Amino acid sequence: MTKMVLKLNIQDDKDKKRVLQTVSSFPGIDSLAVNMNESKLIITGEFELVKVVMKLRKQWKVEVVTIGPAKEDKKVDDNKGGDNKGGENTVDVNELLKHYQTYYPYLTTYYYYE
Repeated sequence: MTKMVLKLNIQDDKDKKRVLQTVSSFPGIDSLAVNMNESKLIITGEFELVKVVMKLRKQWKVEVVTIGPAKEDKKVDDNKGGDNKGGENTVDVNELLKHYQTYYPYLTTYYYYE
């Protein structure tokens, strides 16, 4: 299960309806929620993150706020004085790089002369 929060430029209920229709057409989406006060769209389920964002970017300005697991399991730690900082989350860099490369497939190649 993945939870993605997007910030969209939504002005009224007509835009809200169009966003929900656009996103609900993707397979694997379990729930959709739109917060009109903060202009945020919350999507949960097993879906292609990149395809959803690319489809929305065709019509609206989209900013990805967070991507992560839908449910966080609270685990009891006996080692409270460990090396982990309390507020930091660990992120798999390879997965982020894979998503980045699908957005921007043309990476700059640097040439070194010897």
